Order: sequence, then C-alpha cells, then structure tokens
Amino acid sequence: MPSMPSMPRIARLVAILSPLMLAACISITPQDESLSTLLRDWKIRAERGEPEAQYNLGWYTFKSATTPKDQEIALMWFEKSARQGVMEAQFALATMLEKGLGVQAPQVPQALYWYQQAAQAGLARAQYNLGATYAQGLDVERADEKAYFWFFLASVQNNSQARRGLRILSKKMPAEARIKARKKVQKFLKEFSEKQKQRVGKEYSPPALS
Repeated sequence: MPSMPSMPRIARLVAILSPLMLAACISITPQDESLSTLLRDWKIRAERGEPEAQYNLGWYTFKSATTPKDQEIALMWFEKSARQGVMEAQFALATMLEKGLGVQAPQVPQALYWYQQAAQAGLARAQYNLGATYAQGLDVERADEKAYFWFFLASVQNNSQARRGLRILSKKMPAEARIKARKKVQKFLKEFSEKQKQRVGKEYSPPALS
C-alpha cells in the first residue's frame, strides 16, 4: 500500500553488523584465546546445537563473507539460532531475508515472521522495524494502531527512532486510538515475564521459503 503523503517516511533498520548485536552473546577481552581458537570453539558448540554459539558463528561468517556461499552459511547459522529463540539471531535472520542475502530472492513473509518473534521477545530494534512496517504499509496493510503499539514499546527502551515515529503518529491518530494502543502496551508489559518463560525450549517454525 502507498504511504499517506502527510506521513514523513520512517526508515526501517537494516544494518545487521552493529557491535550492539553482540552484547548478549559475545564478551571478548585481550586475555581471551586467539580468534582461530575462538572460532573453532564456536563451531564445535554450534554443531552441538548451542544457540548462542550458532549466532556468534553466523555473525562472524556474515561479517567476513566474500561470496554468496558465505552468506548462505551465515544465514544457516542465524536460522538455527533463531529457531531456538535467540532474539538477536531472529533480527539478523529477518534482515538478511528481507534484503535477499543468502537466498535467491527477498523472503518478505519469513522476514516479517522473524521480526515479529524478536519484537515479542523485547528487542527494541525489531519493535521499531515493525512499527515502521505498519506505519507505512510496507509489505503489510497499514495499521496506525499496531504501529503506535510497537513504537511505544521500543520507545520505552529509549529507541530514539521509535520516539520520533511515535510523535509523528500521535499528531494524526485520534485520542481513542492512542488510548487503545497504550492499553495493549500495558497488557503486553504485564504479561511479558510469563511469555518469556514460554519461550524456553520453544521451537520456532517460520513459513516456508518461496
């Protein structure tokens, strides 16, 4: 759907190489072993099925990729980790699928699925992306209430872009629609801890690649 002329364009986040993405999984100090030893350790643990190691290996493989095959391998590790619930891997996988990296063509339904999972897990970047998606009708039907909901959640975590999106929406949405969206935010936050417990051991199954 085309965006409304009065709605300033809100860009989604597409970078997946930010050092911030490593914070939950990697802690490297000068006292650590050499990089080759570290990579070997990640590979062993990733092949054993450890999701954090799979994410780390996917990130490093993507960062150092020189061929499409390298991107395919990175995508594979991200997906293995994402299926086990690592939200940073879910976001990275969504970004690669949206951009068509590691696959033959962009996979929008899968990308949206993984953005949704990462957003529900509490990742502000994914929440912002969903807000921008619904605010502008990018690959989905435009829905200001949903956009407001995700922008609000991301802004709670001090995401400056989400705060800007929230300000833009607040000027055009009726007061009752904003109140309704905020009530949904309150419900989401109230149930958040319990829902995170439900993520433990969950296997995520996205739609099939087209």
